[in-house]
Amino acid sequence: MKKINALLAATSCYFLFILVSAGADYVPGEILLKFKPAINTEIRSSATYEKAMERIGLRIAQLNARCKVPFPEIKKWDSRIDSIHLKFPPETDIMSIIKKYRSDPEVEYADPNYIRRVFATIPDDTKYPQQWGLTKIMADYAWDIEKGDTSIIVAVLDTGIDSDHPDLASKLISGYDFINDDSEPVDDNGHGTHVAGIIGAITNNGTGVAGVSWYCRIMPVKVMGADGSGSDAQLKDGILYASGNGAKILNMSLGSPDSLPWYVQAALDRAHDESNCILIAAAGNDGVSQENFPAAYSKCIAVGATDEFDGKAIFSNYGSWVDVCAPGTNIWSTMPNHWVKMNTEGYPQNYASLNGTSMATPFVSGVAALIFAHFGTVTPNTEVEYRIKRAVDDIGIYGLGSGRINAALAVGNYLTSVNSDTIVCWPNPLNLNIHSGIKIKNIPLTSRLSIRIYNIAGELVRNLDEKYYHLTPGYFYAEWDGRNDYNEKVSAGVYLAVISDGKRTAVKKIMLLK
Repeated sequence: MKKINALLAATSCYFLFILVSAGADYVPGEILLKFKPAINTEIRSSATYEKAMERIGLRIAQLNARCKVPFPEIKKWDSRIDSIHLKFPPETDIMSIIKKYRSDPEVEYADPNYIRRVFATIPDDTKYPQQWGLTKIMADYAWDIEKGDTSIIVAVLDTGIDSDHPDLASKLISGYDFINDDSEPVDDNGHGTHVAGIIGAITNNGTGVAGVSWYCRIMPVKVMGADGSGSDAQLKDGILYASGNGAKILNMSLGSPDSLPWYVQAALDRAHDESNCILIAAAGNDGVSQENFPAAYSKCIAVGATDEFDGKAIFSNYGSWVDVCAPGTNIWSTMPNHWVKMNTEGYPQNYASLNGTSMATPFVSGVAALIFAHFGTVTPNTEVEYRIKRAVDDIGIYGLGSGRINAALAVGNYLTSVNSDTIVCWPNPLNLNIHSGIKIKNIPLTSRLSIRIYNIAGELVRNLDEKYYHLTPGYFYAEWDGRNDYNEKVSAGVYLAVISDGKRTAVKKIMLLK
């Protein structure tokens, strides 16, 4: 087995990303188990926690007798998702025990306590213009519409946050440290403080850096230690803590290629489906198309990274599983004012610049906070997710989702019905010997949009799928290249573009020349 550790270091002109060394990719000796529903109901019917633990102990004893394995320490029972955290001696071959558990008729799930890591790298040049990312996502235009609200809580599931930083202190609310099991999530790495500043550093205060959301509150939830890693059991606890204590957005600038065990999926499902949370996670920094989790989980928004020129950041993971991208190179933000592990790599205190999908992810979380602030906390998370994914600038790069986020579009009060008078088709007539296609412009942002091309006989020629939609400030435009759904060139003549949002329909005539 292998354990992957994030190396936060830099050399001139080079990035050092992830080192692989010998070791385990899960916590030695630990298993998280879930019994079948009938047994879980029996356990939860106990009058007290102590009685529940007695029943669990009996069930585990019976299970281990059937499986012929030693009795473990019962570390924790989580009634919210019916998980039982077991601890065997570190040298125990837990994979063989898990195999036996999974074959038992009373067990629904059994998994190791996997380890996940932060996704950040040190920049090679700290003199890049500070905070170019805010301008790139049009945050300054968004702030004309919405600056955020103190009722919106963003949980940063990370290495902790420096509670004494002058650009963060007044924005923080109570959190928890699941690494040391206490209520003081102190950042001893630096990664979490940097992420928090991108989301919501105190803005317009004449010092330091600006955050995407001026007025949101930030909840520090420490699920990774000084070495930038933490276990899935700690991640699960952090997710449930954040979603159960009022957080609307969970920022997870962490992950690994290991698929999610059932107990992390259960925690994410509970946060998303029951607490209406937005789950946002980093795609990873290996520069490959391999999925990373939790980002690739269906209920998370997976975030890739772009550079200052709207190109793919060289380190960013990519693929069809990535939802959106955001600035992720040379990103200035807050750093702890006390000594942390990242300082041992020659990294400064107070403020610094970092690279990584870890840095791209909090831009998206900040935009989500602005959306909730503008449209209300009762807004369904699926609607917020839709706005994040559709309110983007198409930068034409495969594998980075629908595009690079645009904060101004995300919070804009766009028209929700189609107005035929404002929509134009250009160039019209369309001569494919001169032009590559026709643009159908000024289509307002709406959640149920269809654009279809018909011939004069009323036959459907082309259904312009969402991949043909592009955003300009305030509106979509769609492109048609004069081909049908089978990628064949159509004949010259008159065609009709029918644009509908489910309530109103606009019809525009297109003349195609040969």
